Order: sequence, then C-alpha cells, then structure tokens
Amino acid sequence: MIILLNSDFWTIVSSIGSILSGVFTILLFFVGISQIKKLVSSGELDLYYKLKQDFSSSESITLYNCIIGNDIIIHTDNNGRPYMMTNQNDFLSDELLNHLEDMDIFLQRKLIKKNTIIEGYGTIVERTWNSQLIQQYINLKRTFYQTETLHTGLEHLHTIINE
Repeated sequence: MIILLNSDFWTIVSSIGSILSGVFTILLFFVGISQIKKLVSSGELDLYYKLKQDFSSSESITLYNCIIGNDIIIHTDNNGRPYMMTNQNDFLSDELLNHLEDMDIFLQRKLIKKNTIIEGYGTIVERTWNSQLIQQYINLKRTFYQTETLHTGLEHLHTIINE
C-alpha cells in the first residue's frame, strides 16, 4: 500500500505509459503507411468497382436492354437536339454512353488495363457501338453540337477490343 502512495512509483508508471504510447503511435504510423500503399496499388480495383456501379445504374441498364431489344426511337426537340425514347414513349438517358467515354479516359491514362475492359465490358461496348440506332443518335448529336469528337471514346474502345 505504501508503494501505491509513493509519488516516484506513479512517475515511473506515467513514464512507462508515455513510452508505450509513443511506441504504439509509431507502430500505427507504419501500419497506416503500408495500408495507404495497398490502397494506391489497388486503384484499378477501385476504378473497376466504380465502373460496375456506373453500369449497374437503372438508366444504363434500361438503355442497354433497349439496345439489345432494338427498342429505341430517336427524336429531336424543337431546337434540333436529339434524344432517345423507348417504343413505350419512356425517355432514355444516354448515361451508358457517358460511362463508356469515362472508361476510355481511364484506359488512355493507364488507370485501367485493356484486359479489364475486354473481359468485363467487351460485350457492352460491342453491342452499343454496333447498334445502328446508337450510331444514328451519335451522328445526330455530332451534327447538333457541331463536333466530330463526341463519343469518340466509345469508338476507340470498339477499335481496341477488335485488335
């Protein structure tokens, strides 16, 4: 009991606690650095997960199903801007085309591998690019926006897949 009341005892315990706390902090620092390195090296997996989420959106799935079923009608508004609808007059978003453009940017910046695209999205790219209705829509958009570079990423992905 006398030892517990001795101030030197608590000074020593406090010093040991401070040393252990410092060692633990340094250990956590090195563990954190190793985890950050793993996250950086798993960047492609993160992009792959992002792409999976993008392609799983209801708008992307709806457009893709309409491409497969040839269920697209292309219209232009009063200003000549093209848009797509289903045969049931439901509006179609071209979000899928935008995701394919993003994928091409990731590929060109070497953030994702060619094989990842071919194995995971090759069929989507091919069916989308080979759809005459999508080709018509892209051409109308290029004419409306007066640019030939619109959706060239999709065309580039198609070319890469067929090499």
